[in-house]
Amino acid sequence: MKKLLQINTVAGKGSIGYITDEIARTFMRNSGEVYIAAGQGRSLVDGVQFVKIGNRIDEYAHALFTRLNDSHGLHSDRATSNLIEEIIRIQPQIIHVHNVHGYYLNFPMLFSFLKKTEIPVVMTMHDSWMITGHCTSPIYSECQLYRDASCHDCPQHGSYPKSYIDRSKRNITIKKEILSDFKNLFIVTGSEWMSELVHESWLGSHPIFTIPNGINTDVFRPLHDVQRKRVLGVANVWHGGKGLDDFLRLRELLPYDYEMMLVGLGKRQISMLPHGITGLGHIDHAQLALLYDSALVTVNMSRSESFGMTIIESMACGTPVISFDNTSPHEIITPSCGRLVPNGDVKAVADAVDEIDKAKMTGNCRKEVIDKYSSSIMTENYMKLYNNIS
Repeated sequence: MKKLLQINTVAGKGSIGYITDEIARTFMRNSGEVYIAAGQGRSLVDGVQFVKIGNRIDEYAHALFTRLNDSHGLHSDRATSNLIEEIIRIQPQIIHVHNVHGYYLNFPMLFSFLKKTEIPVVMTMHDSWMITGHCTSPIYSECQLYRDASCHDCPQHGSYPKSYIDRSKRNITIKKEILSDFKNLFIVTGSEWMSELVHESWLGSHPIFTIPNGINTDVFRPLHDVQRKRVLGVANVWHGGKGLDDFLRLRELLPYDYEMMLVGLGKRQISMLPHGITGLGHIDHAQLALLYDSALVTVNMSRSESFGMTIIESMACGTPVISFDNTSPHEIITPSCGRLVPNGDVKAVADAVDEIDKAKMTGNCRKEVIDKYSSSIMTENYMKLYNNIS
């Protein structure tokens, strides 16, 4: 019986936690044994064996050192050492690494160990952190230094993972030393755009595969709730690159008979919203599906998307999407499922909201996701990759 170990910041929640659970279900249906190691949460899948990485005190210390030294991913030594002992005990045939950042791992320790083994390591890059000296998206600041690992004076060092100083030059040097000669490393991205970004980087000599993310289309589906003249925005974290300021400008451009709602905000962000925008924190998938279903349109004004989970969630519920035309959304949104507008043009977004006809697009939106972005398609593609490399 083959054993699969997945490693991620969180388990059982969030889009990536959902992905790890879906992979686990499929792997176990194929008579495999699955372990999920994470810093937070716990897998929701019966039969998965969970490995806790570190604790809250360790996480807070890691975050503090990151603030002071720009050293994200270089702490949590004891937690990482314990994880390595678990890997030796489990003896998995495949290791699948998702997000390494998140204040829970010492990635040089982990990857130095993994590269000495003969275990195939799949690394899904849900963002760009592994190819930069600090940021999760160099595109946001129009930076090209990630290409040849020459990061320095990072303009985003004050953004996640936030630091008061810049040591991006040291950080990228460490990553290059650890990963460049990693013989049993296989990289996966969720979009062709992201694959091209990695190909253009210093990590581009490794095997790179594109496997689009998938969702549960039984959860995200048209529910035929009361339709509202609602403009919806959804993000896991509303940092600067997600377009929160653009939504505030959009509110000024749209008539007030349009209801605006933003999901995934922090308490402080909610308290600062102007009249005419309703803010919500994180909600479960069932609640989110209801909001997608009842909305006229979902709007994405992110400046950089490695994939675009909220886009396919909305489309699966039959709700079209308006998005800035940048990075990966153009791979998902077709003219029958929404609109792409020039990057940064909030006025064009407002015009598109006025023109959108949800009734004509619902069926096409749903079909597009079922045909290309269901969880079953995603997991089967991962199973094929596992079989090919192990």
